[in-house]
Amino acid sequence: FVGNSVSGQLNLDRCEFWLLTSQLLVLDVCLSNAFA
Repeated sequence: FVGNSVSGQLNLDRCEFWLLTSQLLVLDVCLSNAFA
């Protein structure tokens, strides 16, 4: 049970990390296009 909850937490962290990263990438591209 502990192992499952730990791996679930890792997956959640990874999802949040990718969401933040993709948002930053999109923002970066938008800014680049705006100033291009």
